[in-house]
Amino acid sequence: MHLDLCALIVPDYDEAIDFFVGVLDFALTEDTPSLTNDGRPKRWVVVRPKGGGTGLLLARADGERQDRAVGDQFAGRVGLFLRVEDFEARVERMKAAGVVFVSEPRTEPYGRVAVFLDLVGNRWDLLSLDGDAGRAESPASRAVVVLPGGSGGPFAPLPSFATSAAEARGAQVHRASWQAPVGLDPSEHAGWVVPRATPVLDEAAAAVPGGSVLVVGKSLGSAAASVVGERGFPAVWLTPLLTSARVVAGLRAARAPFLLVGGTADAWWDGEVARELTPFVLEVEGADHAMEVSGPLAASAGVLGQVATRVEQFLDETVWPR
Repeated sequence: MHLDLCALIVPDYDEAIDFFVGVLDFALTEDTPSLTNDGRPKRWVVVRPKGGGTGLLLARADGERQDRAVGDQFAGRVGLFLRVEDFEARVERMKAAGVVFVSEPRTEPYGRVAVFLDLVGNRWDLLSLDGDAGRAESPASRAVVVLPGGSGGPFAPLPSFATSAAEARGAQVHRASWQAPVGLDPSEHAGWVVPRATPVLDEAAAAVPGGSVLVVGKSLGSAAASVVGERGFPAVWLTPLLTSARVVAGLRAARAPFLLVGGTADAWWDGEVARELTPFVLEVEGADHAMEVSGPLAASAGVLGQVATRVEQFLDETVWPR
């Protein structure tokens, strides 16, 4: 289980993005046009701390009740906690950017802490726990980027198991999170996915300078195959869209090994193309786009186990040989 998002009510999307991205150094991972329940335009805006973790859904206040909550979402208490490794330097940068600290940095038994206000007045703890500074000096050499499908998100079973395999091998996790518009035309896949995947790929590369970045992509996420290939990142593509000429072209141009996973009952899968593109292929007879098969649920669970085993083998023998 994982808490993916927390909503923060703000008066304006762009001002909030400027604060969280420009001042707090978060990553903008999604900014998608959307509609309110009664059909009025809004935006789905998500920012996340670089390095992953729970994101903030920046929700523009709508109506008097929400207007009153802006800046008082936690009734005057500290409601959000930002943990950093470079505490002292971060405090100085934030002060230089105009961030208001309502308490000066102090030392507690658990580490260093200071209370600051965000752009609308909500109180945050800036924290550095004992031992964090040492981690900052020795960053992990491996990272994994998760590019989800059109539905299900980065914590759906297939990408989640593949991500866990990478995490167990020392990779820090960076997840993209999006809601694909209903009826998104296949011709629009790359144009929609690439701008949303690129910031997360950049974030992961910056987090492990000189290290190794693995990409785990599910379904729609494979529309980013071209940019992943250009960067020379190895990848695990789960039920990729192999009937898309653009996806296939991106895979064909890849400069690092990649594993393709699909099933013969998946309309988006083409086993012949897969085997032409790479020697690393897992094709499951009768599996659909969710890698599920007909019959008892245990059969589909068994397929999930096959996928997990093949991913681990690919990582241990090809990506990060032991």
